[in-house]
Amino acid sequence: MTDDKPAAVLTTAQREYLQGKKEYRPSVERQVRQRIRDRVEQGTADFTTLFGALDTQEVRQIFGSNIAQPIERHQEERNNIPSERNTAASVPPAIAFFLKGLDYSDDPIYESLEDTPEPQPAFAEFTRALEQAISMYVAQEKNYTANVSVDIELNELEPTDELFNDPDE
Repeated sequence: MTDDKPAAVLTTAQREYLQGKKEYRPSVERQVRQRIRDRVEQGTADFTTLFGALDTQEVRQIFGSNIAQPIERHQEERNNIPSERNTAASVPPAIAFFLKGLDYSDDPIYESLEDTPEPQPAFAEFTRALEQAISMYVAQEKNYTANVSVDIELNELEPTDELFNDPDE
């Protein structure tokens, strides 16, 4: 059974493979994974073209309407609840994917800024990229220049693996 989503960053077959619906022999699997990495790299590079070439109206149409859909809709996507356009719903996982890709270190996550000399060193490259992105947007779309500073503060930070441990162990 194939989904009816058009090929985008992933082909339908690649999407099915990553979702565990399709298997390959090891030699083919290596090639498939390399093609996925190549497509993601090129797809990410395409955002440079998209940002410069699509006007605001076209971008708003991509996100579902002239009024962007609420980001909270990502829960609908996660639960496979059908909705009209859920491009906005894909933004949090996309940002998380970029964060995963830009975290070049094994630096830990710190709950308190007092625990580290720099704010969240694990997010250093991501925050630099985010600052550049906001600066680009403000310059191109709003006709301002700005020095942008982004800080990430985590509240009530707890390791997720501890949440699933049996308290009687």
